[in-house]
Amino acid sequence: MLLIRRLEEAVLRLWHAGAFTGHYHLSIGQEATAAGVIGALGPADAIFSNHRNHAHVLARGADPGRALAEILGRAEGLLAGHGGTFHLAAPALGMPHSSALIGTSAALAAGAAHGMRTLGRAGVAVGFFGDGAMAEGIVHEALVIARDWRLATIFVCENNGRHAGVMPQPATDLAAMPRALGIASETVDGADALAVHAAAARARAQCAAGHGPVFILAETVLWPGNRDHWPMPATGTTELALARDGAVLPASETAWYRDDDPVLRLARAMQEAGAADWAGLDAIDRRVADRIAAAVAFAQSSPTPDAAQAFAG
Repeated sequence: MLLIRRLEEAVLRLWHAGAFTGHYHLSIGQEATAAGVIGALGPADAIFSNHRNHAHVLARGADPGRALAEILGRAEGLLAGHGGTFHLAAPALGMPHSSALIGTSAALAAGAAHGMRTLGRAGVAVGFFGDGAMAEGIVHEALVIARDWRLATIFVCENNGRHAGVMPQPATDLAAMPRALGIASETVDGADALAVHAAAARARAQCAAGHGPVFILAETVLWPGNRDHWPMPATGTTELALARDGAVLPASETAWYRDDDPVLRLARAMQEAGAADWAGLDAIDRRVADRIAAAVAFAQSSPTPDAAQAFAG
């Protein structure tokens, strides 16, 4: 989760420094969903993501240097610079595709589950999408097909619009929609990594047993930096010290730091459970910072793609 957070902070800095152009999205505040769900999957499972995909690629184990090079559109990126930030993927790791078309990941996951069954391959397929996708017809088509064909598909709706009113939503309770279709559904605190992981493990077990699809609604509060059309450094670089008892939280966004930041919440939980002490967590953070510094150097030194290869593939 720290690796995801530090890479996203680096992406934010690089864009503001002019290292790449065009729109982009960050998954700060949704690290627990990526780590929790993907940490419960097996190597034969397939993952399909959306426009907010950086966290999913890293959680699947992709090299952060090659991921960042792809975000910058460089030749040594995961997709040789062809995908960029919106289509970041790691096919060799079981994450064949990301689609920025809203809701498409749900259909891709259902199709992959059908394909794996047809070919006699074990594994489940997971589709990540946001709350806005629940207003798209393709999501409902995918849900109905997955139900009727009992496909081993986990639909993960990352609702980062809770309490924010950011997107018009088709229902007060988004999980009520798949439940109305007879699909097993679970709502979970998307900022609680352990709860997300447990829900995903249950969902995978149900799918693997042939009981059909599962819908997980992971509810989070929108990271303050995502409130505008373009990501902004609203909370600055995350300081792990803010997780400690007695820490003075910044006056701005106090509630988000205290209640909604999944990285800080997991740090507190680990310390309280005796799973780690502050010195150990700080050591993890230092190692992560070194990896991200190396990733930034690698990405920026990677050449731009050869124009002659623009249509390769």
